[in-house]
Amino acid sequence: MASIYSDVDQIDMWTGGLAEDALPRSHVGRLIHSVLVEQFEALRDGSRFWYQRSFSWRARRNLERTRLSTIIRRDSEVRCGEIPRNVFKVAR
Repeated sequence: MASIYSDVDQIDMWTGGLAEDALPRSHVGRLIHSVLVEQFEALRDGSRFWYQRSFSWRARRNLERTRLSTIIRRDSEVRCGEIPRNVFKVAR
């Protein structure tokens, strides 16, 4: 970036944020992480329909323990051996 920008203040926030080293156990750096945390907290705190306000403790526990793979199996013809438990993780 030093060859493109003469001053660090000229770097666009998005470009600079994507260029940051990722935080431990993350795919984004400190700037993007901070923006995401702030936005998700604002969404949660500003929504009267947020699920943690709408369900009982037991229902919330069941929701939070439910995996996407379970929903796919329940609502489709896909069976246990055909889909991994964690559908977001690529098998190697």
